[in-house]
Amino acid sequence: MNPRLKHLTYLLVSIVSLGMIVSYGLPEKETSTFETDVFTALKTANEQMSAELPDLVIENVYLKKIASVGPESNYSKYNSTIILHNNGGAIKDKSLTLNAGKNQKYVFVKNTTKGFSLGEDKTYIINDYDVLLDKNNDVGSLKFKVSLMDAEDANDASNEYIAAVQ
Repeated sequence: MNPRLKHLTYLLVSIVSLGMIVSYGLPEKETSTFETDVFTALKTANEQMSAELPDLVIENVYLKKIASVGPESNYSKYNSTIILHNNGGAIKDKSLTLNAGKNQKYVFVKNTTKGFSLGEDKTYIINDYDVLLDKNNDVGSLKFKVSLMDAEDANDASNEYIAAVQ
């Protein structure tokens, strides 16, 4: 076999192998597998990998006493409105939980059919989260907390808010 033809064959096999390795090693995206522009593929992969982490912040919590649970009950019912703001990257179809302390219920917050979504620098208001408090101990505070279950948050400390009960 001609040495020049041999080198050309090795070069062709190397290029095809490198193309296959790069195409399988990059994150999936919505393009065909026949994309030949390597620079476009690398740019898209870089944008996907360097996406900013979301940073949910509880900006405020409003509590309103709506009723006593019953005449024989020792509990008062409060309705809360929680204002969330996203200071980081977009959140798309993630699991978000809300809780107001160890003796309160956990809820999954959904605003789409697949989960919770919130764009960059956007605000979302959670209405009608009810909490129960002991009638004899109606004064104090509640620690509200939101958690992204299947995504990382840039600052977990901002996911909590202490609301005064009056």
